[in-house]
Amino acid sequence: MDREGVGMGLHIVRTLVKEMGSEMAVKSQMGKGSKFSFCLKMKELGAPAEEVKEVLLERPDGEVALAGVNILVAEDDEDSRKLMMELFADAECHIRFVCNGEEVIKEMKRKKYDLVLMDLKMPRIDGYEAAEIIRRDIDKNVPILALTAHVVDWVEGKCIDAGMNGYITKPVNANRLTALIKQYV
Repeated sequence: MDREGVGMGLHIVRTLVKEMGSEMAVKSQMGKGSKFSFCLKMKELGAPAEEVKEVLLERPDGEVALAGVNILVAEDDEDSRKLMMELFADAECHIRFVCNGEEVIKEMKRKKYDLVLMDLKMPRIDGYEAAEIIRRDIDKNVPILALTAHVVDWVEGKCIDAGMNGYITKPVNANRLTALIKQYV
């Protein structure tokens, strides 16, 4: 059964796990889904199990799906950046992470990218405004996909109005993300 959430649950769990002195791990496989795990150090349970961090972004024929693609990821949340790093770990694409809308604009002026993944809620300049500036002043054609935890009807329309090509919800599904990126590059 394929289920998609709004992304808040993962953030809440990550925060709670961190407060209890642990880290979350992710294991993801194309076509099979993602598994998030953590170990808590408790006197009664002894030593924690080993963390497994493996994410594959491969097509069924074994070829790497995003090899050579230049992607700019605008994401202010550290946990989301770590998850995105895990998702792209084996993708053989070139990823640059920035933390706010100002950095997105500065980076887009500095270098040409094949695609931008844009968080909507960022400090200083949000994703909507950053997309509008990119479209107006920098690059009218680069595909921009919104990253959002908001699954409400009006978000897609607002993204399109700001100049974005589409959006993907958090937590990000590796298969869906790969398919969207391949659709636009």
